[in-house]
Amino acid sequence: MKEELQTKDSKIDELKQNPPLNFDDNGIKMSDTSFKALTGLNQDQLNDLCSHISASALRHTDIRSPRTTITCLLIKLRLGVSHQTLCTLFSIEDVRKMSRILDSASSALI
Repeated sequence: MKEELQTKDSKIDELKQNPPLNFDDNGIKMSDTSFKALTGLNQDQLNDLCSHISASALRHTDIRSPRTTITCLLIKLRLGVSHQTLCTLFSIEDVRKMSRILDSASSALI
């Protein structure tokens, strides 16, 4: 019983570190069709967009990269999903934090 709980606890920790959607270049590849369905861009277009954003415009944290921040905004604009849905998809614990992420992404693109 104790081992089972420890296994489940470690699985939860692993999921927190790896959100269901991950758009960073980390070896986990999403198909271009899925990528475009979510963001409206293919991977090369997203790379190009992100290359035009200055390094100081968006913070890079352990939880999210500037690329993930831009992707959150693109998904919000394309699909119109709620902040809570974005929190679930990107393993962000607070809706207010997601609001700040979206604000910083839109400011970086202006």
